[in-house]
Amino acid sequence: MLQAEGWVRGKLRDLKDGCDLQDWEEVAQTLQRDMKDFENTLIKLNQMGEQLMWRASPSAEGVRRQLLALRDQWQLLKQTAASQSKALGGLRSLQDFNRKAERLEAWIRHKEEKPSLAALLQESLDKIQLTRRILDLKQEEQQFQSLHEELNSLAQKLEKQGKSESRSISARRKHLNKMWLRLQGTLKEHHEALQLALEVAAFLQQADALLGAIHAKQRSICGVGKPGEGEPGRDRDVRDIASQVMMLDVTVSQLLSLQPSLAVRVTPKHRDVKESWAQLQQALRTEKAPVLASSSPGGEAAAPSTELRGDDSGRGAMGTESGDKRTRDPGSMVSMGICLPPGIFSASASGRRGSLWEKGSGVGQSPS
Repeated sequence: MLQAEGWVRGKLRDLKDGCDLQDWEEVAQTLQRDMKDFENTLIKLNQMGEQLMWRASPSAEGVRRQLLALRDQWQLLKQTAASQSKALGGLRSLQDFNRKAERLEAWIRHKEEKPSLAALLQESLDKIQLTRRILDLKQEEQQFQSLHEELNSLAQKLEKQGKSESRSISARRKHLNKMWLRLQGTLKEHHEALQLALEVAAFLQQADALLGAIHAKQRSICGVGKPGEGEPGRDRDVRDIASQVMMLDVTVSQLLSLQPSLAVRVTPKHRDVKESWAQLQQALRTEKAPVLASSSPGGEAAAPSTELRGDDSGRGAMGTESGDKRTRDPGSMVSMGICLPPGIFSASASGRRGSLWEKGSGVGQSPS
């Protein structure tokens, strides 16, 4: 009994002296373990006391009073330990609330700064980097949304405990809620700026790829040996480039309608594409011009007239030959590829047409 009473008094003294909050968790675990062991000791003492009280001895009453006093001290120890644990637990919750509130407030103040689309464009970020920023911002939002909800729940529990700090906790909770609501509009602007920067990066990448295709097509046209060679595949490639240029025009129109300030970033690249596309079209027209001229109606009419003049000049030059030589095919010289100067046809056709009809056998008069 003396050992048990001394142990209980020692634990009560330790609880009244208190300890640091950081050490309280370890102290509380040790106390709970010791109190559980002491319950076994208390059961044994009660059994021994009952045996003594069953004996009709003058000490029975004294044993009963000692047991009752020990039970009262034991109950006092359990109540003190519970009150101490609750108080220190509330203090720990208060510190946890203050720490989380400071973290949330710092993040809100950091994100309250208005996003700058111009600054994003100056960084010249590619699509992968901008996509990663968008995903990181969404992840941050979800993380601090959970923190905001947890903070409100913790604050309401502390306020219900009715402590002296409950008024300050309530005021800080309401202030953080107002900051959180104001932040939602700024976060929306952050998302819009990042999305526009991503659209610009996609446009620039598409324009660079299109410029590469146009320049490659120009090089292939300059390296072609014969006009018209590989026409089906080339026409298909040109049609693909034309459709991509049209889509690029639509993209530029949409970007400028969403944010006119993007013209500084978008317009020069768009101009480069349009100029390169115009040069490619001019190269294609230049390449196809000889082919179109050879297949035109004027080209077909030129061949018979050449043959006719070749026929007349041949007969004028050979008018003194025999009739069997004059009756051979008049177009044979042309078909053989003999090319005569143009002046010969103009001189002989007019000056010698009459002698041709006079000297020809079987014909005495000109048809005129």
